[in-house]
Amino acid sequence: MSGSPKLLWGLTISSMIVAGIGLAVSAKAVYTVGVFEERCATILEENGELKSRIVEKTPLPRQELVITVAGGEFAPKTLAQQNRNFCNIKTLSNGERWGGQIESDRHGHAIFKHPAYSIRACALVLKAYEKRHGIKTVKDLVYRFAEGNRPAYIKHLCKVLGVGPEEKISLMEHLPELLRGIVKFETGLAIGEEHLSLVAALR
Repeated sequence: MSGSPKLLWGLTISSMIVAGIGLAVSAKAVYTVGVFEERCATILEENGELKSRIVEKTPLPRQELVITVAGGEFAPKTLAQQNRNFCNIKTLSNGERWGGQIESDRHGHAIFKHPAYSIRACALVLKAYEKRHGIKTVKDLVYRFAEGNRPAYIKHLCKVLGVGPEEKISLMEHLPELLRGIVKFETGLAIGEEHLSLVAALR
């Protein structure tokens, strides 16, 4: 039994060593967690600042640029709307101006003082197509009138008129429907009788 005190003393020292190691590990774990939490907080803060910078420099969506004044909306317009030229009529090659034309843009489109004048000019163009050039079908009309997206244009006008692409028709007899169809395709707008009043005499 004389070795028992030494054995107990050895066990005590071993326990103390193990406990010390345990405390060291625990302390290191606590420190590591603290450092991790601190880094996470820093990252979140940096992300918040970055997000604020992005928001400040990101332009508003287009629809939010609409300004409402007394019930009217002023939004970015198509070229046809900006020029008040709802049919995208080109300027005359002889240097003269269409009735109601006030200027021309860099693309050669006429700029009118009111959209109705552009519709009147389009009616004059369609009249010339039929009387001078003998155009009798939607397909021939579109291939002379439009420069791009012709298949879609032909399909659109055929649907408006209820005719086939190569079906012979009188352009003047279908003038109001043709003008509505052209304006709709060029601008996406629907025109009323008030816009057609200027072309009534052409029929």
